[in-house]
Amino acid sequence: MIRLNGWRRLGLVLAGLWLVGCLALAAVEWSGKQTGVFVYRTLATGSTIDVLKNQVVLPDGSVAKLTQKLAERQPWELDWNKEPEAAPVLVLNWFRILKLGLFFPIAMWLALEGIALCARWVLRGFPASREEVR
Repeated sequence: MIRLNGWRRLGLVLAGLWLVGCLALAAVEWSGKQTGVFVYRTLATGSTIDVLKNQVVLPDGSVAKLTQKLAERQPWELDWNKEPEAAPVLVLNWFRILKLGLFFPIAMWLALEGIALCARWVLRGFPASREEVR
């Protein structure tokens, strides 16, 4: 079992604060109905895209003109965040929340632990006093 010294405890506290910060940012973006790091816009289920007329027909029958040209790109290449009328559905990117909220601090902690272990190993190779050299 790993002994939790002060540095490891500090690392756990910082990782916990990082996770809370990521979740708070996702909650603010979601509640504010805005796009950002964790929230993005997408088409409603049942929407149809008319490439020739450069518009989207939503499931309720309303039509939204697109500002981006569909003739130049495919529909999945469009930035739907720039088309709020055509893409009214906000979606949370759970993978990005997990990646930035959990995997990033764990990877950083493991990297720092590895650096500390290597530094400790290198320092053990040097003598503690001049008398050991003789």
